[in-house]
Amino acid sequence: MAPSDDTLRIATWNLFHLQDEGGGPIGFGTVVRRRHRERDGLVHLNRKHLDPAADVLRRIGADLVLLQEVPPRAVPRLGRRLGMHAAWAARTGPFVGPAWLRDAVGDWNPDLVRTHEGNANAVLVGPRLVRVPGSVRRLRLNPWRQVLGAWRAHGTDLRWREMLRWLGEPRVAVAGQVRRPGGPPVTVVSLHLHNARGETERAHEVGRLIEALRNVPGPLIVGGDFNLMPSSPHMARLAELGLVDEHGDRRMNIDRVFTRGVEVVEPARRLEPSVREFAWTGRRGHGRVRVSDHDPVVVTVRLPA
Repeated sequence: MAPSDDTLRIATWNLFHLQDEGGGPIGFGTVVRRRHRERDGLVHLNRKHLDPAADVLRRIGADLVLLQEVPPRAVPRLGRRLGMHAAWAARTGPFVGPAWLRDAVGDWNPDLVRTHEGNANAVLVGPRLVRVPGSVRRLRLNPWRQVLGAWRAHGTDLRWREMLRWLGEPRVAVAGQVRRPGGPPVTVVSLHLHNARGETERAHEVGRLIEALRNVPGPLIVGGDFNLMPSSPHMARLAELGLVDEHGDRRMNIDRVFTRGVEVVEPARRLEPSVREFAWTGRRGHGRVRVSDHDPVVVTVRLPA
């Protein structure tokens, strides 16, 4: 169902650097010889899938798109293809080498660079919404001083190797405000929490998020890759901000959309993997390619008048 004049469709999607999840382990053949790989009916190609990802988002028809793990230079490209404003983007880690070089090599040989080109969390805003000037904020969820403090306080739970891994991957939430013409501002946050092995990192980053948003007034939308299952007690802490996740989808996983101060018209649902698949035919084979390793999550809400 297409959104009506008084409702907004919101989507969140971890784009996995615009790569695909098919074909099994990456190796010499895909990195050096640029060959495709096939396994379990899915093909892996050593390339970015910008246009197929844009096609998926175009079919979803969202007014707000919260993205994670986006190649930084792809953010404005996606915005142009979708006719949306690439309103905000926050480059996250890892930071190894100059950004221009990582971007260029990531475009040329994604399997070689993998995630080391760096990530961006981004918000794309459709034409039915107005961006509020000067409202954009960045929040570092794992600043190095606090990471070291957590390590000193929880050394038995946070081992040296995990601390270095946490410190080496900056996690940055990006926030800003949008509104309907004549309507009140709505704060929107896109985030990607650390895929930690332990609980210390999770507790710390959720706590940082809560403190940053505690005094934010009015409607609030927080979405992204939480790297936490719905049953996690850390997810329940978001209720301190009045945030709720209304969904009836048993397949809901770590990608979520929390809301406050808006009416949920269509509860959040995780789209089927087939939504992000497309047919591929090459000189040496054919098959189906599945963009990203995450399913988009979509929710429709009605903003206050």
